Amino acid sequence: MSRTRAASAAEPSRGFTRGFPRAPVALATLLAALACGHGEPFGATPPGALEPLDPTLPRRLTFNSAADVSPSVVGDTIVFSRQDSGRADGDVCLALLPVEGGRLYRTACAHGTSADTVRDSWLRPAVSPDRRRVAFLYERRAVASGGLLSRALVVASFDAPDSVAVTVAGSYDLPGGGLGNGFHQISWADDVTVRFLGGTETSGANASFVPAGVFQFPVGTDPSPDPQIVPDLADATLYAVNDDGTVYFVSGTDGAVYRWTAGSAPVLDGPFDCLDGSGFGGLTGLAVSGGVLSVIATCLYPQTPPRSRLLARDLSGGAPRSIEVPFLPAGVAGVPGRPWVVLEVAGDLWLAALR
Repeated sequence: MSRTRAASAAEPSRGFTRGFPRAPVALATLLAALACGHGEPFGATPPGALEPLDPTLPRRLTFNSAADVSPSVVGDTIVFSRQDSGRADGDVCLALLPVEGGRLYRTACAHGTSADTVRDSWLRPAVSPDRRRVAFLYERRAVASGGLLSRALVVASFDAPDSVAVTVAGSYDLPGGGLGNGFHQISWADDVTVRFLGGTETSGANASFVPAGVFQFPVGTDPSPDPQIVPDLADATLYAVNDDGTVYFVSGTDGAVYRWTAGSAPVLDGPFDCLDGSGFGGLTGLAVSGGVLSVIATCLYPQTPPRSRLLARDLSGGAPRSIEVPFLPAGVAGVPGRPWVVLEVAGDLWLAALR
């Protein structure tokens, strides 16, 4: 099993079960895969604090020989997707880690510690504000071929991610016609409403995702309604939610950042550039926390490959600034209430300060 800086990762809880066209068999297969017994609660209170060995920032938080990806932060805990390098089937599990680093104190995997012929992946987890539920993308692929068997957005109890409460299977209607099958940047608008960046997605060697705006749907109704576009976020290509509920998003129309509060029209927040004279290739990541908006920008150079850079701007005003980190960030998540971000870097997680 791979390590965190301060201690070895906890073994997956025994007794947990693991988490394009519309295909009824895919949903049936998914539900069958989740219909197993439960183990100890996943969303439990962490054990006593274990101080990180290195208090400076930026600081590497995980050391996984496989991959730790798609972090989100609830309170003082990072919830993320962790591939278990010790499993023959390569399952991707949910994991919990203190935001400042230390002991990985919970993991939950499909089928507990038992490997099989299917790679079960629980991806892009997001915990509800009341910490009762977790939403995530659940994919099942054949280990031998890598072929996709099923894909669904699942909402489950945070204490038992294997217990399905709501499932949005496979695909959903796009406003302009056609079907969407992508579930990116999953979040919660409130305790009973899930949001995600929708669009069309392809897999394989030339995998791609074309965003089609932010969708949402309520949980707690039976049957669950289909996801609906949020009209003011219909051209969003990225989005992030501030501690006060304000949504910041990147417009696909002009590439600029806007802010939006329900009941009002979006307001231009301003463009970003690379600040070093290089060409600007667009934004690939967006987060907001602790009074700071942060982005991952693609910067273009004449004689070297493009580079990803972390930039930040205070919500109270002022010019953007570069946040110097010794790596190329691939993803970013805000830490509520603090001017910090958790960065995804080459399959590991780092913590960085924005001030």
